[in-house]
Amino acid sequence: MNGCATIERCHQVAFTLNTAHRADPSHTTVLRNRFVREVNKRWNVVKRDVRISIVDNDCFAIQPDVLRAFEPLPRKAFEFVRTPRKVSMFMDWLQKQEDAGILKIIRRPGVAVESAWSDVYVESAYAKGVRRGYTEMYKAGYISQIPIESIRSALSHPIHADRIGIVFSRTYEDLKSVTAVMNAQSRRLITEGLTSGLARGIAEGKNPRLIARELYKDVANRVDKIGKVRCRMIARTEVLNAHNEALHAQYERTQEQLGEPIFVEVSLGANPCVICIDLEAGGPYPLEQARGQLPAHPNCVCVHIPVRRGRRRR
Repeated sequence: MNGCATIERCHQVAFTLNTAHRADPSHTTVLRNRFVREVNKRWNVVKRDVRISIVDNDCFAIQPDVLRAFEPLPRKAFEFVRTPRKVSMFMDWLQKQEDAGILKIIRRPGVAVESAWSDVYVESAYAKGVRRGYTEMYKAGYISQIPIESIRSALSHPIHADRIGIVFSRTYEDLKSVTAVMNAQSRRLITEGLTSGLARGIAEGKNPRLIARELYKDVANRVDKIGKVRCRMIARTEVLNAHNEALHAQYERTQEQLGEPIFVEVSLGANPCVICIDLEAGGPYPLEQARGQLPAHPNCVCVHIPVRRGRRRR
């Protein structure tokens, strides 16, 4: 009975793993989730600082007294300025908080150059793609064995050094676009909300603490809806972009070594969209045509897999 239960359990685990692979042909779910968690953490810090500034530190000076006095904005920071100027000063501070958290540059131990905090996730996704590239080439019959090569050695090849630098830059620029979107779209809405919220709350004689909480809630909602959601999308998409770039670099490296064309086809994820279904139906593709196809849209999880050696079209 125990033996049967063990076998049944193994079948369940195998089914779960196979289902997960079908849902995510890139096999990068864990890495994408780690990246998203870091994104969430950074935006939550921004929201925390907004709450401390508005509610606890009474930066708009609407409460008669505040017992707690924390940073980031000093207690009653904008006490002696007019309301429009208070809001403008707050928005300038919020922009700096977003930039500091989302665009923060770090210096890694043992590395001479500075890099964005997001590079560690992009590099991991790229390295995973390099390793997988060897495996897919072997499975498709293009190489007779998987080379014993360290990932550091593989990444030092010119084709990878160029590609990963481009991927790093793309991810950083995409994250910069988030703060730009927050600045362009949300700045007006947050500004209007703060200005009207302050005026309405005071005119209605609301408790200053309640006004502060309402102001914080409005700002936090904007941070979540535009900043955090967009950053999550970028995190997921850029992991797949790095993974696919690494796969293609490996395929192209093998194609150059063999001196013969390599064709790839689209491996679909669970519940694929029309865009990806059409791409899959149009394959196989020569590498030159396939490069840049994937990810085909935000949050795409599809990848290119080489067809068996010698196969061209269906």
